[in-house]
Amino acid sequence: MTKILNAIPEKSFWVNKGPILKNIIELKNAIVKMDQRTFGYHVNKNKNDFATWVKDVFGYSDLAQRLRHSNTIKDMEKSINNYLRLLSEKSTTLSRKVSSRIHKHKKRR
Repeated sequence: MTKILNAIPEKSFWVNKGPILKNIIELKNAIVKMDQRTFGYHVNKNKNDFATWVKDVFGYSDLAQRLRHSNTIKDMEKSINNYLRLLSEKSTTLSRKVSSRIHKHKKRR
């Protein structure tokens, strides 16, 4: 299972007239419930607050780039879901490699 990073309180995302978010799962959940007016406040031709937050606070440059190209709630939800799936797959692969190395090390003893 992938550990999701939480923003420190002062780096949390304050949705306009909405919840305060501390991680990308909360971001995804807020976006899918968001009305178009609120979404448009944060994502428009001049800015993408979600992409900026994801990059600046968590350092998720790949996800931030995907979010910058997402102009709709549906596209943004899909981008976050795909990124979470990718993180999960990487975590599973790494976990298997570590387990395999531990097992090999124990056999040598």
